Amino acid sequence: MKIINMFPILFFTFLSLFLVTQANAYESHHLSNHEDWSVKVEVYNDNSMSCASYTSNHDSIFDMTITSKGDVYLYILFDNSETSINGKTLPFDLVITGGLFTERWKMDYVRFTPQGGIFLFEDIITAVEFMVDVQQGNSIYLTPPDQTKAISTWSLTGSRDAITALFDCYRKIASTSL
Repeated sequence: MKIINMFPILFFTFLSLFLVTQANAYESHHLSNHEDWSVKVEVYNDNSMSCASYTSNHDSIFDMTITSKGDVYLYILFDNSETSINGKTLPFDLVITGGLFTERWKMDYVRFTPQGGIFLFEDIITAVEFMVDVQQGNSIYLTPPDQTKAISTWSLTGSRDAITALFDCYRKIASTSL
């Protein structure tokens, strides 16, 4: 079991900065497809950039985004406008299943909006460890803390190549942002 702890004040500071940046997005470019996954780059009005690797199921999107500054966000996008968790910050678990392993990641401080959940990794090392687990898995599902019933499930088929492409994209935008 892997636990990700983070200070709420720091989270909300980064969250508000990121939401302002997201509101200023003006170009999104699809870079590649990798089975169930896709990769894109976004360029914002202030010339900052981000790269995203994402997959979807019938009603939600699982998205990992790296900004040109190296911040890593996890978005779980779904219609949350009618639920009781809208506007709340709650812990959730992400369970990655693979052939011989299961990893449970405890995601503290997931902020829920009408569009879904947003989580900022506290450091790049933890984010990379999470992404390596995703690359090695077969599926990932979202659950309430310490429970087994999935709220949503996504395929990880193609995630290895998509996350490699995400890192390639990040290296390019980081070098152009210097």
